[in-house]
Amino acid sequence: MNRSYRIGRDGKTVVCDATMVRAEIDVLREALAWKRESMARADYDEADAVLALRAWIGLDDLLLSTSVFGDEAPLTLTREQALMLCELAATYVTERDVESYQPLQERERIGALRAISGPLIDCCCEFAAAQDEVREPSLR
Repeated sequence: MNRSYRIGRDGKTVVCDATMVRAEIDVLREALAWKRESMARADYDEADAVLALRAWIGLDDLLLSTSVFGDEAPLTLTREQALMLCELAATYVTERDVESYQPLQERERIGALRAISGPLIDCCCEFAAAQDEVREPSLR
């Protein structure tokens, strides 16, 4: 996962321009489908819960938008989206990696999510450092 950081359109926040391979995006979308399925069983009586669901749907839409690209796809992520992807990968692996039988496809998905967890964690840490740089007054 190649990453670079820049100041977003608002001139205040940092965004990450990442290039991900199709297999990484696909496995994240599969994990996101699992997350959304579990969220579908929840009650959405509070505005915060609805906003959280909308954020997950927006993230899925972002990942889906890369389907027009080939084996590698560009993604522009906000810090919140990077944190969500990091959380998604960790939660999926934690909850789905059990000692009982898992089909090969599920084992491969868990392995792939484990492999991209490191770069996602790095991305979140780099976001924090990049955001701190933006906040520092420029030297003149």
